[in-house]
Amino acid sequence: MIGTIRELSLLQSQEGFSLHVFLPEHLLERSSDMITEHLKQFNVQIISLSTENIYKAAGLIRKSHLDVLVYTDLGIDPFTHVLSFLRLAPVQTAFWGNPILPESHEIDYFMVSEHHNSQHDDVFNPNPRKNSPQVVRL
Repeated sequence: MIGTIRELSLLQSQEGFSLHVFLPEHLLERSSDMITEHLKQFNVQIISLSTENIYKAAGLIRKSHLDVLVYTDLGIDPFTHVLSFLRLAPVQTAFWGNPILPESHEIDYFMVSEHHNSQHDDVFNPNPRKNSPQVVRL
């Protein structure tokens, strides 16, 4: 994910978009967190989200007027898992940080590696549903 953010940060000025990275405040407070330290090196706006109030965090994301919201690893952290059930941007997608399709009906796309073997799609989607996110290979 860090590589994707780095590449997008290099493209954003010429392509006319901006990157916002929302992180739970406990990650920003840990000075030894390698991911946070890498993010600080890129041209991205890092926004701290309080995990004490899900509605306040959702409001902060909505006020950013995002076109696309990307979740990096749904299902790992309860806070982001709950946020994923809210429509906070017109397009919402999830990366393969967790190799199971998100349960949220508000996730539109699920991004997987181009090297993902489609013969094993049942690993990503063990319980297919009518409105499952569209799987996109990068």
